[in-house]
This record gives sequence, structure tokens and C-alpha cells, in this order.
Amino acid sequence: YVETLAAKSPYWGFTFFEVRDRENQPFLAAIGEDGLYLLSPSKADVLVSYPFYKLTGWERSSSGLFIKTRGGEKMTLLGSSALQSKEMCDLLNEYYMLLPQSTRDNIGIPIEGAEELRARLPPPELFAVPVADRKRPVEFYSRLEYLKATYMEHCHRSNAEDGTARKPITKFTQAIDRALDDDKCLEDVDLSHTDVDNVQVGVIKELFFHVIDQHVPQDVEQFKEDIVPRKVSFAHHQQRAKLTEHCVPNVCDMLKKFQAHITYVDLSGIPLDRSEVDIGDALVTLKNLQTLVLKNCHITPRTFGHILHVFSIVPSQLEVLDVEHNQLKHASVQHICSAMEGENCKLTSLNLGTNKIDPVGLEAIFASLKRKPRLKVLDYSGNNAAPPSKFAELIAAQVGITDLNLSRLMIPGEGAVRIAAELKSRAELQKLNLSHNPIGTTLRRERQHGSGEVSRDYPAEFFAFLDVSSYSTLRELVMENCELHEDAGLALAGVMQSNSKLAELILTNNKLATKAGTLPGTWTDMLPFNQHLQKLHLGGNNITYPGLMKLFQAMARNNSITELNLDANSFDRYPPNAPHTEIVNFLENNTTVTHLSMVKMYLRDDILRKIGEGLRLNRSLRTLIAHNNEVTYAGVGELARCLQENNTLQVLDLSCTSVQSSEEHYMQAYKNLIDLSNLETVLL
Repeated sequence: YVETLAAKSPYWGFTFFEVRDRENQPFLAAIGEDGLYLLSPSKADVLVSYPFYKLTGWERSSSGLFIKTRGGEKMTLLGSSALQSKEMCDLLNEYYMLLPQSTRDNIGIPIEGAEELRARLPPPELFAVPVADRKRPVEFYSRLEYLKATYMEHCHRSNAEDGTARKPITKFTQAIDRALDDDKCLEDVDLSHTDVDNVQVGVIKELFFHVIDQHVPQDVEQFKEDIVPRKVSFAHHQQRAKLTEHCVPNVCDMLKKFQAHITYVDLSGIPLDRSEVDIGDALVTLKNLQTLVLKNCHITPRTFGHILHVFSIVPSQLEVLDVEHNQLKHASVQHICSAMEGENCKLTSLNLGTNKIDPVGLEAIFASLKRKPRLKVLDYSGNNAAPPSKFAELIAAQVGITDLNLSRLMIPGEGAVRIAAELKSRAELQKLNLSHNPIGTTLRRERQHGSGEVSRDYPAEFFAFLDVSSYSTLRELVMENCELHEDAGLALAGVMQSNSKLAELILTNNKLATKAGTLPGTWTDMLPFNQHLQKLHLGGNNITYPGLMKLFQAMARNNSITELNLDANSFDRYPPNAPHTEIVNFLENNTTVTHLSMVKMYLRDDILRKIGEGLRLNRSLRTLIAHNNEVTYAGVGELARCLQENNTLQVLDLSCTSVQSSEEHYMQAYKNLIDLSNLETVLL
């Protein structure tokens, strides 16, 4: 059996380790009884082989494994941890010491502690011939083992068209391996965003059916490793066009086969406009379906009518329906409204974003919600523009919506003020997304001619729903790309100083600091006093060096924010020999920020050194993301030395071309970080 399996599987007996090259590109190191092999991440191609007779030695370090070959080549395999490096080195030592003495004498690789290692290993003669009384292994313990073996055999079989081996889908094999390792059933068939194509979908379906028919579990233990998909996802980006309407029949067959188990289906990116009958017939069999995601599936009103048959299941379990980015119009909305008003419906989340719904369809949704206030989450983003007063009416009606997405609807500043006025007196909405609306263009202070006195303060009117006197209980506000200027920033920080409800504030890509490069002064007053804000995103707001230093100075006294994002602001202009003490004080004194993002900020070695100084005493930051900056290997080395005293930081991403330009310097910087710090994940 072993000889047959070894002949059929080129990976028999290998132990695989995930390693990286200097560009952080992943590949696999495979260690077996005859040496070391390097394979592509999918195991589809052997890149290079190093049998023991081609090697002169290996050496372990905390950053990986150094390999020396007889041709004078030297190579470093960068591992994920010091423990992995030890495991790789120990395995090579043990396999080498299991070779016959005469073979080892000819190769001559020195092994530290060889005699001690030799004493605790079985004699090499044990492996020269098969052991006669060895118990014959069971061919397949469970359906899951049979599935993996059958799938790998299929992948290794040559393709009849071009003679090449088929590439296994890594995500699929990893899911099977996790289930086998945990002695659990395969419940998650997630092939989303992989290279799966129409043919492979058909193969996987046939393998599922074949394995279930051919392998019947014999006891309770074997049923622990069964095939019982609860989540099925084939979602992909349609631009890649690997999955077309031709895969739909096979997908539908799988849904019907596992209808008793499936609770989640995601077919995003698969065209369904020509398969409405097939998909409708399959969906009505899923009696336990809770989530259905069909983004960008070319769903027409006719197709949607068939999909809505899913609500005919009694009792319906469907709670989440996502049909974003399709071709739905107001007629389709009438159908979904009828379904929502039925006593059998349990829908709580509906995503209709980026369709072709007009104000007539919007009116139908509002009318339905007033009659049956069931939905908690509504995404209406990216549809045809409607009067902002309609959204204000929805909030005023208090129909139970707690999460509302109104992005990409061309809402102007005046319309936003109308919506905010209703928010101020309502305590229902928890999350509001107004991103990609031109709100800030007209959200400005009106001044009298001549005197210059403010006659109407639109920013203050808009943000009044966050004032301490407001009834609003909003916890998340998202306003990305809303053209917000300094006036808006001034009003926002003013009300946030006493706000005790908002936990997440996302203001990426606005113009809060365009004029002076600094946020309005109310921000430095607000941050030390606000005790409730937990997530703050200020990326892409044209904050320059002086503004960033003021922000860090204020953050040193903040006791609530755990996630701070400053991406795409700029450190590029500051006086020579500037001390940067503000960033040091921030890191030394702040005790709450666990995630800090400083991507693409023109950050250089002098500031990186100050970050290191601050991290010496910091005991809260766990993740620092600062890729695409201008640091060098020297700055990384100084940071590494500072991190010797830090036991909290776990993830560091400093990936940038200025470090990667020299292989020698890159290796030294990477080695310093691995050897000197306690980091778990390093990207350089």
C-alpha cells in the first residue's frame, strides 16, 4: 500500500513549511527522507530539489534556515517564527541521520550533537526493507480523507488537452486539512476569489457525489469527518470571467444535494440572467438558508422574480439578502416589498445598493417598512438620486432601521442638514454611511456682506445630531469622500468634545486640513476629553507635519481610541533636526491605541527612530501598519533594537521599495527584526 501510494503521490512523506523569499513572495519548503524541495505555493510545481548529496550543510537562525549547496550556492528560507526554523532544522537533521552510515560518510554533512541524535533515533536498517509484521493501514478512515485523496489524484493526473498536471485549489485543500486536523466535518465550501473555473466546479461536484456514494461511514467516529456543507461560496470578481453561466447547473446540483445543511450561499459574480429557472428551483430546496449573497450577478427583474421564490419556503429562515450591483428597478422592489410584508418573512438585512431603483421604488420601500417594520439593515447606496427629504422621512418614521447606507446618492449639504435634523430627535439609528456624497461642497458658513458675521452655520446645523443635547444614539458615522472642509471639521470636533455615544468616526479622503495643513484647534481640545470614541480614521485629509505633531500631542492624553488611521497624510516637510518629541510622547503615554496605520506618509528613518523610542515604553500597540514609506534598512535596524524592550507589538508592516532595493540590506533588516524583537508577523 505504501509503495503504491508513494508512486501515485509525489508528495508522499513530505512535511511542508510555508516560507518566503526576500520579496515576501510565499512558497513551500518540503522536507522528506531524501532531502529538501522547494515548491510553488499550490504544490503544482517543484521549483528546485536538493537531495542530501547536493548539500554541504544547513544552519538555523531565528529568522529561518540557511542552506549551503555543493555548488557554492547559499540560500535563506525566511520562516514565520523561531519555532518553525527549529522544526525545519531538526527534521533535516533526523532524516539525514536515518541514512545508512556509509551514505553519510560519503556525503559528509556535519551535524551538531550527531551521536546524541543517533542514539534516540531508530536504526537505519529498520527502513531498508518493509517491516513484515507492520499493521496494514486502513485505506481511508473517513469520507473526508477519501475526498482529499480522490481530489489530489485527479489533480496529479495529466490534463488530456496539454499534458500538464491540474493545479489544486489551495483554499479548498486547506479547508479539508483544517477539518481533518480538528476531527470535524467539512462545513465551509469556500471557493471565493480563487482560480476555480467552470470545469473545476463540475469536478468538485462529481467528487462530492462520488465520495458520498462510495464511502459510507461505519461508526459515529467516522461521521465526525463527513461532508456537510453549511456555507457555500463561489464569489469572484467578474472581471476575471472564469465562472460563467455554464457553471450554474453544477452549482444548483450541489445546493440540492446538501439542501438539509446549507445556511449560507454566495454566488457573487456568476451571471444568473440566463439561469433563472435553475437557480430558483435550487434555492427553494434550502429550508435552512439564512444568508443569500448575489452581488453583480446580472440579475434582471425576471431573474429576481424566480429568486424570490425562496420566500415561499415555510417557515422561511432567510435573514440576509444581498443583491447589490444588479439591474433591479422599481418593479422588482414591489416584489421584494410584497415578500417582506408576508407573515412568513424573517428578513432583517437587505442590500439593494448600486441598482437602477428610482424614487418610485424608494417610495415603495418606505411604505412597506411603515406597514411591516421588520428590517434592521438597509443599503440603498448608488441608486438613482432621490430627494434627501425622502431619507429624512424614513428616519422620522422610526421603522426599526438601525444601519442605513446612503452613500453615492448625490446628497448635497442642504439635504444632509435635513437628514441630520431628523437624526437629532430620533434614538433609533446606530450606523449611518453618507460616503461619496458632495455634502461638504455646500456645507459652509454663510456670512453677511460687509460685516462678515456668520448668518447661518450649516456645518453646525448638520453635526448638531452629535451634540450632547441630541436624542441620537448613533455609534458609527462613515463619511468618506464627502468634500468636508475646515468649517465642517471645526463644527464636528466642537460637538464631539461632549459626545458620549459615537464609537466609530470614519472621515477618510476629505479636506479637513487643506488650507493650513492642520486640523481646526477644536480637535486638539476634543481628543483629550472625549472618552467614548474608539475608532478614528483621518487618512487623506492633507494633514502636514505640524498638524500631525499637534494630533499626536492631543492623542497622548486620549484614553478611549483603540484604532487610529492617518494614511496618506504627509511627513515630508519639517525643519532640519526637528526632535519629533510629540510622536515619542504619544507612544510612551497613550495606553489605549492597539492599531496604528501610517501608510504612504513619506515617513523616513529619523521619524522611524522616534517611533522606536516611543515603543520602548509602549504597552498597548499590537499592530503597526506603515508600508509604502521611505525608510531604509538602517532605520529598520534601529527600530529593531528598540523593540527588544517591547513585548506587546505583534504585527509590523514596513514593506517599501527603499528597503527591498538591496538584497543584502533587506536580509539584514529582516534578520534584525526577527532576532531582536518579539514580533509574530513581519512584512518588509
